[in-house]
Amino acid sequence: AFLYTNGRGNSPLLIVSMASITQEEVAKHNKADDAWIIVDGDVYDVTKFAGVHPGGTQILLEYAGKDATEDFYALHRLEVLDKYQRLKKGRLADAKGPAPKKASEMIQEFSKVPFAEPAYLQGFKSPYFNESHVNLRKEARKFFAGESMEEALECEAKSTAPSKEMRKRMG
Repeated sequence: AFLYTNGRGNSPLLIVSMASITQEEVAKHNKADDAWIIVDGDVYDVTKFAGVHPGGTQILLEYAGKDATEDFYALHRLEVLDKYQRLKKGRLADAKGPAPKKASEMIQEFSKVPFAEPAYLQGFKSPYFNESHVNLRKEARKFFAGESMEEALECEAKSTAPSKEMRKRMG
């Protein structure tokens, strides 16, 4: 089940229970007028979206009824899935492991991708950085991902500056 809120800690707006779907069921949805794809064990109905897909309709129809995970991540960032949660039909019954985290949840974690983070965060010793640096970075990510993200996205969409209160909190 998924719980959707307005992001401000208020009461839930909508609770949706996600279906458990078999691979065989997904395989039936392989036509232009009925197209489902699998990404990371989650099933998405891309029938109506295919016509407005920036990469074209044909590529989505190529994967209709199939698992598109590998090629999806070769071309898209994780945030794309967050943007299209409304297309999600459910999760594969035999999906391995839990559903993937949303990009907004992962932003607080340190990346395991080589050179995406400073070497000291990936286990290499440094005479210049210590545990206090790691803790500072964790707290900064926690603040930016949790407390300021919503306002930052709002400001970006409206092409406005952050509020005076937010600028004070950021120092």
